[in-house]
Amino acid sequence: MAHFSCIRARRIKTVQALRRYSEHGARRDRSARAGLREGVDPRVRAIGGVAGMAKPARIGTTAKGEPLPKAVDYVKAFKARKAATGARERKGSAVALSVLAIISPEWVREAGDLHDPSNPRVQALVKQARAWGEKTFGKGSVIGWRLDLDEEGGGVVDLIIVPVHDLRLGRNPEPRPTVSVTRGLDAVAQGLGKKRFETFSCLQDSWHSWAVKKLDPEIERGEDRAVTGRQYIEPAAYRAKMAALEGERDALQEERDQLADELPRLKLETNRIQTACEAAQAAERQALERERQALERERQALDRERVANAAADAAEREAARLWGWASDLKDWAARARRWPLWRKLTADIGEPPAEPEPSGSPAGPAF
Repeated sequence: MAHFSCIRARRIKTVQALRRYSEHGARRDRSARAGLREGVDPRVRAIGGVAGMAKPARIGTTAKGEPLPKAVDYVKAFKARKAATGARERKGSAVALSVLAIISPEWVREAGDLHDPSNPRVQALVKQARAWGEKTFGKGSVIGWRLDLDEEGGGVVDLIIVPVHDLRLGRNPEPRPTVSVTRGLDAVAQGLGKKRFETFSCLQDSWHSWAVKKLDPEIERGEDRAVTGRQYIEPAAYRAKMAALEGERDALQEERDQLADELPRLKLETNRIQTACEAAQAAERQALERERQALERERQALDRERVANAAADAAEREAARLWGWASDLKDWAARARRWPLWRKLTADIGEPPAEPEPSGSPAGPAF
């Protein structure tokens, strides 16, 4: 699996904003409370420190009104940075830079628990992120660093950086040490061969180069937002979106479970309906077969009747023909009696007895 490095940076414009970063680091603000994952040890919600601390400290839960833990008192560290360098602030300019140095969480998990401060890759990530910030923005510029352990995600080191550079301001011709985030970013861009800072892409390049050398040569550079078009989502909004998606997922899972419970009953009902349909189809086929047989018998009866009628008609025609023939013979015999030759013959042999008159219909003549 590929592992990536990336950077997210934001200017901290005022000391009041820097104090809010401290409140978040002490896990007192609403976003920190909302992002708390289950099973977190309240004594170790983050590890971090400020300038002057050699090793990261464990940051636990503190209540509002209590003194801030030294490891997240960024305002105090900011004042110490100004005092150590003699730097001044520029009106309207940012006082610090928040940089999230990120490595894929899967890379950290390869050596142990993502949220275990004793995981060697957790320790290496914190150490090298701080070292990179010092190398990139100047010694002492990293006034605070922190890696949160109480959130679902991981592999993110939050660096609070205060770059100090000599600048000429106003009418004073002599340059004086000045807190300047812009000049610090320009110095990073120039170190990469560019004229001045334009986008945080130069920080991406710098952090990736450092991670490859100090952490793992297989780490790949993350793509710039300008290339991917992806929009950054604030953690609170992301958690709300994920909570909504999880709710939808749970609802779908419940619906799926209900359907799984209904499946046996639906199968039985389907089988019952299928059996009933098959029985109905069989009954319909039998009824159609019976109807076909009845029609066949009716057709045969009609054929027999037609043959009988045809025979009766033929017999009637034959009887009529014979009756006509008999009538013709009778007429011929009547005419023959009037012939002289008939009289002579009958005189010699005697007159035959007269035939009785035929009776009945033409269909049954009597001769």
